[in-house]
Amino acid sequence: MKKKLNIFLPVIQALFLSFIVFLSLNHISCKVSSEGIQVLSGDYESPELQSVCVKSDSEIAVNFSEAVKVCGISLCEATDMQDMTSIEYLSKRPASMPLCVVPSSDGKSFVCNLSVPTQIGRKYILFGQIEDENGNSLTFTAPVTGYNSRAAAVVFSEIQDKSTVLGGCEFIELYVLEPGNLAGLVISSANDGEEFDVSLPPVEVNAKEFVVVHLRNTGDGCINEIGDELDLSTAPGSSAGRDIWINNTENRLGATQDVILLYDENAGLVKDAFLYSRSTKIEWTKPVYSISAEKACENGIWSEGSGFENVFMLNGSSVQGIFVRTNLEQLEFMAETGTLDKNCIPVCKNDWKRISASYVTPGYAK
Repeated sequence: MKKKLNIFLPVIQALFLSFIVFLSLNHISCKVSSEGIQVLSGDYESPELQSVCVKSDSEIAVNFSEAVKVCGISLCEATDMQDMTSIEYLSKRPASMPLCVVPSSDGKSFVCNLSVPTQIGRKYILFGQIEDENGNSLTFTAPVTGYNSRAAAVVFSEIQDKSTVLGGCEFIELYVLEPGNLAGLVISSANDGEEFDVSLPPVEVNAKEFVVVHLRNTGDGCINEIGDELDLSTAPGSSAGRDIWINNTENRLGATQDVILLYDENAGLVKDAFLYSRSTKIEWTKPVYSISAEKACENGIWSEGSGFENVFMLNGSSVQGIFVRTNLEQLEFMAETGTLDKNCIPVCKNDWKRISASYVTPGYAK
């Protein structure tokens, strides 16, 4: 009997191996893990974090792609985040701000209600962990800027896209129509890209004040004037107004075309815009220009529309583009009489003019 078994053993082994090969070559609706667990189907994708929006100084809304359950959430000042590696550790830190979570009816979003309000312009980090109904989890961090409940009403008033002797390097001048704080305001150039967006500091400004944002730092004398002293900056191009210097040494703004936006990070709205191009161009040369031009019109800011025929055209052969807004007195009168809608101050190409380098005047009334 043993002899017969020995004869058939190789045959049995061969059939068993053939069966294993057959299974490996023919896909079935299951998978065997190293622990022998069969997984037939399931959702293995984590929920997508779609947005974090600061609604007020005590409310932060967080939105996801699907219904989620909050496993942990905490808000800390950004300076306290260097050694944070887990939500458990973060939640025990004294710097964590107490909050409660209120989910939406569909479970796709929730609001963090803070018992201690955030401070205007201060930087925070929201650290959270959530999971969906299938147990797929997501751990995330998101930067949060303290809500500005007293946003100043400001507009672009002068723009220089090339260096000059009098005006120094590239700058964007703002004019304050109504007093308040600059926190949450962002200057964006389509030519430079989002990575070079300029977030204005949390500075208190007064009506009729000029703020000159220098887009290049030239070294000595480039001192930010964020307090009451407005004569600290001594570098070439320093203005008679408030000087803010960006930590950058490269060229900024488009030499032939650009779309420059001023938007409110808190409200998510464009507040001002300037669109320009050399007259030798017949259309936007990059898709990003068209996209930014559309954004300029979303809130009715660039009032004549995003069509290329509505941009400010640079005529002539001069390599410099220095632009001055011409309707500041009218806007100032509207602000003084209470007729200014600071959420939507329309502007068009006819509200601007081009000047020569010898007339550049950062920080002065035009």
